[in-house]
Amino acid sequence: ALNAVIDAAGDEGEELEVRRRATESAGFAEYADAGALIESAIDSGLASMGAGALRAMGNSADERWEPDVLAALDDARPDIRLEAARAAGSLALGGAVDGLVRLVDDPDVATRAVAVWALGEIGGELARGVLEALLIETDDPALEETIEDALAP
Repeated sequence: ALNAVIDAAGDEGEELEVRRRATESAGFAEYADAGALIESAIDSGLASMGAGALRAMGNSADERWEPDVLAALDDARPDIRLEAARAAGSLALGGAVDGLVRLVDDPDVATRAVAVWALGEIGGELARGVLEALLIETDDPALEETIEDALAP
């Protein structure tokens, strides 16, 4: 099954969405070529594959991707910022807190919610302080619930 996922991710004749999802799944694998597959997705220049690569980075539990994740937090494309925030939270990257704090005010609602979740996953005084302040400021019930979940022990 893993070989089929790797093959689908690398098959340029395959539908883009299938390749993206296969790349994301490959991040979970203990597979020597997963890193090369992720790098290939980034190098493709396709936003969808870049987003899939970021998801795979988060799925990989491999902190070597930290520089890529941190850089992507400031990307102009909402889907890239969202997946970078998710990867930062999944990897519990303490170095991502400042970038995630910026994303708490992102124009994209989904990115804001994932940034809040990621801050909760990373934890620490700064992240907790930002979440507590945001909880006081927000009048969005859905975001309020997300913040409360992120603050829960």
